[in-house]
Amino acid sequence: METKRELVLKALHGEKTDRIPVGFWYHYMPYEEMNLAMKSPEIFEKNINGHRKLKKIFKPDFLKIMTDGLFFLPFDYAALQSAADLKGLEPIPETHPWFDKNVELVRTLREMYGDDILIYFNMFAPMTQMRDGIRVFQGISFDIDRVIDFLKEDAEAVKHALLVFAQSLETLMKKVIGKGLADGVYFSVSNPHGDIPTDIYKKYIMPSEKFVLEKAKELSEDNILHICGNVGGKEMFSIYQDYDVRAVNWAIHASGLSLKEGREYFKGKAIIGGFDNSPESVLCSGTKEEVEACAEQVVQEAGRDGLILGADCTIPSDIDLERLEWVRRKAAAL
Repeated sequence: METKRELVLKALHGEKTDRIPVGFWYHYMPYEEMNLAMKSPEIFEKNINGHRKLKKIFKPDFLKIMTDGLFFLPFDYAALQSAADLKGLEPIPETHPWFDKNVELVRTLREMYGDDILIYFNMFAPMTQMRDGIRVFQGISFDIDRVIDFLKEDAEAVKHALLVFAQSLETLMKKVIGKGLADGVYFSVSNPHGDIPTDIYKKYIMPSEKFVLEKAKELSEDNILHICGNVGGKEMFSIYQDYDVRAVNWAIHASGLSLKEGREYFKGKAIIGGFDNSPESVLCSGTKEEVEACAEQVVQEAGRDGLILGADCTIPSDIDLERLEWVRRKAAAL
């Protein structure tokens, strides 16, 4: 019998497996607490307890670490008021306690879950870090994207800043993957609704994302790319088509790119997903029979090998975890 580590590794490499692995994850706290773990031991423990509950009830086939409470690199986001403010950014020092807290999180979860399961560290791309960090620490609406404003002011300054963010993420990866605590990164990228033109994205934002993935591959051969949200439709996927990863997870229901199409589009890569993650979806609201039928349909359309059944993105935190077990049991029978 394959261990969960062996099972998921085979799926990631497109090999035949005893059963189809399943991967779901959700947040353990509201968004307003996502960066409070450095100040609040209670917030940090809320994260640990969330992972503990997931292990006890769902027993995941692999773990995607939720970095709730430690969302953002510790830059002074409130000071980033214009593109000019980006020019003086320097990487976060390796001795910063924020890195130590992340290591503590990963070490705790590795001890909790053991070595016979793959553990992936959730990592937001530099642009996501900057964009959302500015929103949170400047208290502005999530409908406002200051990165777009900065690109119009001085695109080269944005490119510089994002590479600085990327260098800090490299430090983080060395500490959590290089030390053997995590097995790779689950790297989340996003071009929300295609608001940034593809040529601009490729010239000024892509370099920082490829930098992170290149450094990740030096530490692990088996990294996962998550393309979050709409990204502006199928044509926007050209941005990420050649990113060097082992597997890709994307929002098929928001983007319109099916798993079957994605398997062809991201040739040679494993695919993760199949289920809509919205509260009104079959996964979250359907009957057991509907959930099982959806799982079977996904496998029939996408193919069995190189597939991990999952969702477009994080699922609602209040979902009944028995629903996820329905998917796993059905997947094991296919």
